[in-house]
Amino acid sequence: MSGCLSNRARSTTDCVARHLPPGAGVTETVNEVGMRTFVVNWLPPVDVNGNVPFPYNRPGAGKTIFTTSAGGVTVTFEVDFV
Repeated sequence: MSGCLSNRARSTTDCVARHLPPGAGVTETVNEVGMRTFVVNWLPPVDVNGNVPFPYNRPGAGKTIFTTSAGGVTVTFEVDFV
């Protein structure tokens, strides 16, 4: 299951998108609902297990929608940070 290890705002947590094609290049779109949306294209390729781990720090409470695209596959998940 894709998601983040913690849902605490204002602290860095580990997140992971799963079930992507191994070796594919990654684009991560992060929508901090009500704040900003940005694109990350510096993540390493999908690992051999089909996972893309990445750090994330939400600047305040609220919902973040993560959309990870790699090799024609897109995985989206949401986390409500408190």
